[in-house]
Amino acid sequence: MITATLSEAGLRDTDVPEMQQYLAKLTSTIVTTGSPLFASHDVLAFRLFWVLNHLLAATPQDSVAFYTAYEAMQNLATAACNVDIEVATADQMHVVVPIVLAHLAPSNEPDVRLSFLALLETLLGNDLMAQAFQPFAASLLVKGITPNIVWQSGKVAATVR
Repeated sequence: MITATLSEAGLRDTDVPEMQQYLAKLTSTIVTTGSPLFASHDVLAFRLFWVLNHLLAATPQDSVAFYTAYEAMQNLATAACNVDIEVATADQMHVVVPIVLAHLAPSNEPDVRLSFLALLETLLGNDLMAQAFQPFAASLLVKGITPNIVWQSGKVAATVR
């Protein structure tokens, strides 16, 4: 209800500097307080974005209202785009594993394989992702890791080993 009121044309389009400053501070406080909700409540995030966008367009860049709105916009963007990357990656392991295997193929450049082996090590170092890798352990070992432990000459190949 508060975000709906803030996004009404009469309030968000104010030209009064003092009112702009109060509106920026109020919106900034709402962004700070409500940030955990924005990833799952896009309507709230959009309304606040709308208010902040109008404030940024209507206020001089050297004003406190502009700075407050700008900082709140950055915080809103961070909060609205916050995704638990570990859960997202673990849920999509059936997509991740073929990509990793494709880049671990012996026909690829050694530095590409080294990068993906390092990525694989990082992924397996996370408990949640390591559990998600379990159904793919055999194919990763046979198709990805074993071909890369075969001796080859060169600096990068030695690092891969």
